[in-house]
Amino acid sequence: MLPGKLTTLELYRGTPIYESYIFNYKEAGSLLPLDLRQYDSIRCQVKRKDHPFQTPIYELSLGDGITISGDNFNVLTLIHTSEKTSQITADGTHHRDLLFIQGTQKITLCKGKLNVTYNNTEP
Repeated sequence: MLPGKLTTLELYRGTPIYESYIFNYKEAGSLLPLDLRQYDSIRCQVKRKDHPFQTPIYELSLGDGITISGDNFNVLTLIHTSEKTSQITADGTHHRDLLFIQGTQKITLCKGKLNVTYNNTEP
């Protein structure tokens, strides 16, 4: 399965940003959308574009920046706090991947970009 594409976000370094996604994917034979609670872990990793295989600059996870909501538990909200985005030290394009982990399987379902700009209010 090829990963889906997340919206490209514009971000001033050191400022918070919020994003929410509705997963309407349905398993074969199911009348309800995908229940995101079935995963052991969901993570969002932010990495430098020129170093996509290195350690993430920062990571969001369930209970630490990622929440699941909605009547069918198919809404995923990501909160990139100002503390997290302050860890980005270079302007330009960065990547973010949404990883869904169940048992020993790790699947990147979605990929996106963060266009980061220096915040003129920083000291």
